[in-house]
Amino acid sequence: VAVSQQGTYKSELSTDQANMEGAANATFTFSAKLRNSTAASQVYALRAMAPPGWEVSFKAPYKQVSSLSVEANHTQQMTISINPPDETEAGTYRIPVVASTSSASANLMLEVHITGSYAVELTTASGLLSTDITAGDEKQMEFVLKNTGSAELNNITLRSAAPLNWTVSFNPEKIDKLEPGQTVQVVTSIKADRNAIAGDYVTNL
Repeated sequence: VAVSQQGTYKSELSTDQANMEGAANATFTFSAKLRNSTAASQVYALRAMAPPGWEVSFKAPYKQVSSLSVEANHTQQMTISINPPDETEAGTYRIPVVASTSSASANLMLEVHITGSYAVELTTASGLLSTDITAGDEKQMEFVLKNTGSAELNNITLRSAAPLNWTVSFNPEKIDKLEPGQTVQVVTSIKADRNAIAGDYVTNL
């Protein structure tokens, strides 16, 4: 009696880690395995049903692909990278992934938990980032600090890098909490060196 394995019509897409957590501006990379248990080689089309604006890419082994060829009764490794928009709200998102041929298909459900993105912007109300000042004098400028991410920011400290013998102070100097989309006014006092000569000087805030 001769017995040989001919295979089935079954294909399997699996991963050891199906869920990840991180900020919205992070990239989530999953390692997956595609098993072809059929009796013939198969070319699987790869696709993911992600929310609008999300980017999903497949790599095998190190190049980006949209399909994957797997021999009969063999397994192919690949990575699935998921990149959500930076403004994605905190929450849990499920992304179905499908590898399919005309006669077989395999499904995998990936889960991404977004904790929010962290970003902050410091600028002036008008957008103008230059001013004039007389040597030895002090000038005040109003700045706008905005939380441009999707997560709450805490303990924000304002610092400066000014030219030699120049001084910079902030009011307030520290913001305890800033909600997403919220802004706060910051008054900055810049005092020039009394021996400063005419010219352009750069102060980093």
